Amino acid sequence: MRRLLIFLALLSSPTSSHEWYTDKKDPVTHGGCCGGKECRAIDSASVLSLGKGDYEYLPEHWTIPRNRVQVSEDEKYHICITESDMGGAPHDGDQWKNWVCFFAPEITISMSGE
Repeated sequence: MRRLLIFLALLSSPTSSHEWYTDKKDPVTHGGCCGGKECRAIDSASVLSLGKGDYEYLPEHWTIPRNRVQVSEDEKYHICITESDMGGAPHDGDQWKNWVCFFAPEITISMSGE
């Protein structure tokens, strides 16, 4: 029983559930999805289908074109975001962020592309 609990704990850990990001690259820019970027599952309510396979990530109003949407391996939406200093004066502390990879459930990609 103890081994089963340890096995289940490993399966449900965030590391094991998101290992599939590691080798993914954006299909257009060919930039890596991980490596200093925050990749995470997002609520489907934060995603709007714009039709023909395009999406909008509502919290940031980012448009994700169909040719950059990848199939999610767990039937959830995921986004990878990068943040960086904007430069300028040291006291500014301004950050810019942008999405680098976006994943959608396969059935959603198929249906929205019709």
